[in-house]
Amino acid sequence: SKFDIIISFGSVNNKVLVEKQDYPVPTIIFGFLSKEVVADKSLLDFKKVENFTAIATLHSYEEDLTYLKQLVSPKRVVVFVEQAFFDAIPLEGVFTSIGQTLDMELVLVPFVALDDIMDHVEGFDAVYMVGGYYFSDDEIKTLARFLIDRKLPSFTTTPVIDVENGLLATNHDKSEIEQFFRRVALNVESVVLGDEFSEPSSFLVLKRGLTLNYNTARALGIPLKYSYLTNTSFVGNLTEISADKKYSLLEVMQEAIAENLKLKTVVQDTLLSVEDVKLAKSNYLPNVTASASGVYVDPNLAEVANGQNPELSTFGNITLSQTVFSEAANANISIQKALREAQKENYNSE
Repeated sequence: SKFDIIISFGSVNNKVLVEKQDYPVPTIIFGFLSKEVVADKSLLDFKKVENFTAIATLHSYEEDLTYLKQLVSPKRVVVFVEQAFFDAIPLEGVFTSIGQTLDMELVLVPFVALDDIMDHVEGFDAVYMVGGYYFSDDEIKTLARFLIDRKLPSFTTTPVIDVENGLLATNHDKSEIEQFFRRVALNVESVVLGDEFSEPSSFLVLKRGLTLNYNTARALGIPLKYSYLTNTSFVGNLTEISADKKYSLLEVMQEAIAENLKLKTVVQDTLLSVEDVKLAKSNYLPNVTASASGVYVDPNLAEVANGQNPELSTFGNITLSQTVFSEAANANISIQKALREAQKENYNSE
């Protein structure tokens, strides 16, 4: 053989390799299987064969379609399946059962090329793409634009890259690719070290999570619920978000501080503590007291008094005083200053 090791992906390649009787070099096949299809694990019931192992990742069609139902509530969904995959795996009964459970009509359509998909979307509320198909990034972008123009939501079983290229959503997480290649590396390492494969088949459990293209959802007019924020990864160009005003991170922090009612209360308390210090210091300010009074006597009585009681008399008094030293005043000033500093630190801590 020209090769030291064979690593195979895809339903067609894997079908050819599985049907071989012997493997002259170590052969690893990676496959994608639905939980609904392999409920009895029969499709992975391989006999122990030298130089061969199969690793499958499990996925749930029902879980995917449940997400799709939560997003857009479709009644009639077209399920596109690659022709080779459709021929190799019994899917009709699987999707009939899922459709009854989720109360939606699921129509299976096998395809070979991109045109087969574009020719069979009329009359449906949404599109579900079942792997493993292999389209280029440009083909996926073309398909995504085609579906968006027709206001058709799309869900795919393929990894996040297809959602980044414009499809609406997938039940995959970005960390999956790291898990996948880590498993590939471990198997290749065992071959290099001369170890035999420990088992003829195994499952690779990958982390799942809804990934949604924000721009596609916006173009389709799909409202995004607040509940999505905690368990959904968003991809797309978020700079295209339409908003009356855009904020930088610093501006968001400044706005939050400025509009925080608790902080406003603490600021007012700090300002009041400054006034308390001024009031305490006022005990040393000069104290000026002024008073004035006037007396008016009946003219006849004034005349009889022979000048002792004038008809009109006024009195005025001005008193100036200032505290030179007071222990109580000094103590009050010190206390108010300490309270002011404490109030400032309270504000800083908030």
